[in-house]
Amino acid sequence: MAVTLKMIAERAKVSQMTVSRILNGKAEGQVSPEMVTRVRGIINELKYEINNTGKKAARFLTDSPAENTGVPIVTLLVPFQEYLDVSRPEIFQEESVMNGALKAALKIGVRIETLPISETISGVVPDWKRFAHIDERSRVLAFTTWYLPILTEFTRRGARIALISSEIFWRHAYERYTRDWALFTVKNVDGAIQLTDYLLSRGHSQIVLGTPFEGEPEEPISAGYSQALAAHGLSPHPVLKLARRDWNVSKKIILDAYRREEFDSIILALNPFDVDLDCRISIQKNLGLPEKVFVSFTSVIPGTSHFIPRPPGVSFPLEQMAFDAVSALLDEKFLPGELFYKGTLVTPESEDISLKRQ
Repeated sequence: MAVTLKMIAERAKVSQMTVSRILNGKAEGQVSPEMVTRVRGIINELKYEINNTGKKAARFLTDSPAENTGVPIVTLLVPFQEYLDVSRPEIFQEESVMNGALKAALKIGVRIETLPISETISGVVPDWKRFAHIDERSRVLAFTTWYLPILTEFTRRGARIALISSEIFWRHAYERYTRDWALFTVKNVDGAIQLTDYLLSRGHSQIVLGTPFEGEPEEPISAGYSQALAAHGLSPHPVLKLARRDWNVSKKIILDAYRREEFDSIILALNPFDVDLDCRISIQKNLGLPEKVFVSFTSVIPGTSHFIPRPPGVSFPLEQMAFDAVSALLDEKFLPGELFYKGTLVTPESEDISLKRQ
């Protein structure tokens, strides 16, 4: 089996971007000497050779504004300089987007330029001087609506924009800005419906939803949860408003709710960085709930993969979405519009079937 950049990055626990910098002699000032030594040791250990494929990958990956080489460029926005340098669970979605963009780069023949909006993590305030080269010739890719203010300015300059994001609340407020963009959108409503239907099929009827966005108008996960229950003639329980990025507070909210009124299952709409699980014990014990309470997540969270059985969740095709976004940006007949992508329900049963096939 040929050794790939991805294999080296996974072994070193760094991003493919970092491996590429080291291979191309661009690590100075960007990667610590210790990290360079460690990655080069792994490269030698795996006997990686920069063959034609390796040269092609390096050609299409850069971390600075690219020179005019005649190769089309897609600019991928990231929050700050070191964001993709260390592989960590909370950026697994961004890594999926990067992988999809790189695959498109290799197939189509385009360079991926990562453009940090800030030099450091402190404050993550946009440094507008970094964007001086963005103009009507630019093709810009961003993941999540967090970049909306910057993308709006890029639109004013005439740049092509592709945005990958979840289906969000307050959608109508953004339409005036996004109507000229190519939008690639996760269908959160459908994911919540799939998960709720799955729990109902297992005989659960007292299903509770916990989300940091309880009460937000048009919030898609709450809408999908309510729609699925209504289709079965059931009324939703009051939605639990969980804390963003504070797992201990969220656990207390969930346990207090259970003590007030017992439920048989719970859907957690939390981002990976909102969750801090101890994989030595069950998810129920993590929450302080009885083992009979069935716990699920609206997305497939890396930290839950160690549990047996793994809690169900919905997996979204972010890598394919990024591939499609890069393809759209390079299309001569660039057409603004929106494509929706449904998720795939991942359950203990579906994982058992997958393992048997292997």
